[in-house]
Amino acid sequence: MIAATRNVLLRLCLVTIALSLSACISFPRQTLDRKAAVDIKRIAVIEVEDPAEYQVVNLGGASMAFGLIGGLIQAADIKAKTNVFTVAAKDTKLHIGAELGMQL
Repeated sequence: MIAATRNVLLRLCLVTIALSLSACISFPRQTLDRKAAVDIKRIAVIEVEDPAEYQVVNLGGASMAFGLIGGLIQAADIKAKTNVFTVAAKDTKLHIGAELGMQL
């Protein structure tokens, strides 16, 4: 039994090492061949507008465990937190759409 366990652990260690080493593989960069790139389609990046309100959802709320009444309490809590966060985001001039556009 001990030999079988040792054999299983040895195989598990070898698989772990092999997977760890294979994660370090990278491919060399290739230059763009302009003649072959004729068929490449181009896309436009559109600006993302900021949402009217920023949704705040707590999926692990304790009140969800209490059926319909708990669900209604949780929904009211989510709406209240959404309103508070939206006001705070607008007060600090948070512009997620512009930030996402700049990152592209």
